[in-house]
Amino acid sequence: MNFLFVDNACYKSYTYHTLRTEALGGSEASLLRVAKVLALRGHDVSVLQHTDAHRRAGLVEGIRHVAFESEFPSPDVVVHCRTGLFIDGWRDGFPNARHVMWTQDFFTAESTEGLNNEEIICLSSAHKTQIEKVLAANNVQPKAIHTIANPVEVDGMRYPIERT
Repeated sequence: MNFLFVDNACYKSYTYHTLRTEALGGSEASLLRVAKVLALRGHDVSVLQHTDAHRRAGLVEGIRHVAFESEFPSPDVVVHCRTGLFIDGWRDGFPNARHVMWTQDFFTAESTEGLNNEEIICLSSAHKTQIEKVLAANNVQPKAIHTIANPVEVDGMRYPIERT
């Protein structure tokens, strides 16, 4: 499968090299870890960050980092990280892809903008409950809400991803 992770909310450009050499936010670190596992399992994985408008496409740890103008395989799954604001445009561009919003943050009314019957991935049952309340208060009906805990690495030891 071809995966495209779209991070429209990152505060700086990052690759797996960044994760090894400097401080990186939890959302970015989790995206890289999940992308790397998918790539190791034979999937084609691209990451597009809004901070990389002029990046040359490059492969780092099996993950293709691309710019808006870059050519990348047509995705089967587009994972929208942290914001739904641009999902409509991506849905128009890739109408046959599965579009999923992966959020690491608690929702506000603004978080619901752009969502229209999306699948949402969140981090915990408490996170899911909070998101459900905000969606209901803003009359937004998700297709489904999944809970997948962030992958954690401590002293080189990896802990499994938990799903509910």
